[in-house]
Amino acid sequence: MSPRIHTLLSLSSLYVLAAFAGWVFAALGIPLPWMIGPLVLSATLSISGLLKVTVPVKTRPLGQMTIAAQVGLAFTPAALAALLTLAPVMIGTALASAACAGALAMIMARTTGMRPSQAFLSTFPTSPVEAAIMAERRPPDRMLIEVRADNADALAFYAAKDFVEIDRRPRYYSDGSDAVILRRSLGLGCGGRRG
Repeated sequence: MSPRIHTLLSLSSLYVLAAFAGWVFAALGIPLPWMIGPLVLSATLSISGLLKVTVPVKTRPLGQMTIAAQVGLAFTPAALAALLTLAPVMIGTALASAACAGALAMIMARTTGMRPSQAFLSTFPTSPVEAAIMAERRPPDRMLIEVRADNADALAFYAAKDFVEIDRRPRYYSDGSDAVILRRSLGLGCGGRRG
């Protein structure tokens, strides 16, 4: 079977099973059944390894539209009144979160050498879907990790994977151990392949 047909069959199976899970959750009276049912099902299939499939990026808007329609249908006049009452607090909290994330992103970019767009993406509160879309548009050029300074096996493993030490954080861990900051370039390496 060709890879394209296999992918199409896997996606079709996932969507049929997701629709069934939504129906089951609706029959059980679970809130947001058409979101929660498919979520539980797909997470179970992914964790168990029974179904390996990547959902095409182009289908995300359809999923978001479906979820938004389901949430919108759950609104009542009382829910709308509560939302309007809490709107100033919600907007203020969102603006404060954005300001904090922006400040943290600037600090992170300066202290780690990360591009500002990467630092912003890693600190700004957003949905996983939007974060994935932003990451696809501006892929990272490096990867940063923290490893305990006394973890020789992990340091050797990452060194073999082309990570290099760029900094240390004294007494980073709760027991007083230092952290070693490692970086690996994700740019084009030898032979024109991603590193």
